[in-house]
Amino acid sequence: MNIVSASTDGQFLSMIPALLGHTPTHSVVVIPFANGRTQGAMRIDLPDAAQIDAVARMATGAMCKVEGADAFAVAVYTNAPADAAIAERFTHYATVCGLRLMGAFYVTGNAWGTIGADTAPEPLPDTPAGLPTVEGDQHHGARLPDVDPADRDLMLAAMVRTDPADLDYARILDAAEHAATSDTLTDEDRAILAVTMTRPALRDVALVSWATDRFTGDRAADAQNEWENGAEYPQELAAIIWGDAPRPDSTRLTRALDVARRIAAAVPDEIKPGPLAVAAWLSWALGRSTHA
Repeated sequence: MNIVSASTDGQFLSMIPALLGHTPTHSVVVIPFANGRTQGAMRIDLPDAAQIDAVARMATGAMCKVEGADAFAVAVYTNAPADAAIAERFTHYATVCGLRLMGAFYVTGNAWGTIGADTAPEPLPDTPAGLPTVEGDQHHGARLPDVDPADRDLMLAAMVRTDPADLDYARILDAAEHAATSDTLTDEDRAILAVTMTRPALRDVALVSWATDRFTGDRAADAQNEWENGAEYPQELAAIIWGDAPRPDSTRLTRALDVARRIAAAVPDEIKPGPLAVAAWLSWALGRSTHA
């Protein structure tokens, strides 16, 4: 995992799009911290004046539930300097919750400032090296990509040749590992994953593998077989699906998400729910709840 440090408030704000996977617009973003390190980010639609108190109460309550969180920051993305009431309400609920509000900022285009401060906006620094670049706003990542009709036809033909009864976990995990580590997939890999995504027992094994590694995916496959024969499913593996496990590998999840979205765009409507559910889980696991 790359650790990127920010020495100024502006540098910190320039990192938020990488945390979210998009550049938010007309939004409030709340970022929890534990011992000085970010623990993800939560985006909320920018409320009107009548809703500021309710949104601040809800968002601060969510920060209180983040394990290890001792502080949080707020960034308001708007077309003009943000209402000072937002900072006041978040400060109030942070005190009630026993957390420290590290700062309340606004971002307008390529400039930023501190909410309530009588100072001119400052230029927003470039995203620090070591962080991924992002495309679009919060709506962009929820749109399925365009798929070349010829590629779609090849994948669908491979799906016809893929008999679910012949799929074993080794083939599924091989395809899942290719998705997590390679920029190119064979038509057979994509067909195997498309079929896998429509079957919850197979899908969850792939999800565990993507969130961890191939070895843990093998353990999940063994556990699934044993559970189907009456054994109890291991809690430490189930916790990965629930989100109670250590933070997953974001690189593997990001690659898998790209594959899931492309498969969802290519398959017929009647089987889209499976890959869409996978894309939603992967987005959620990456902290992109808006996209999920």
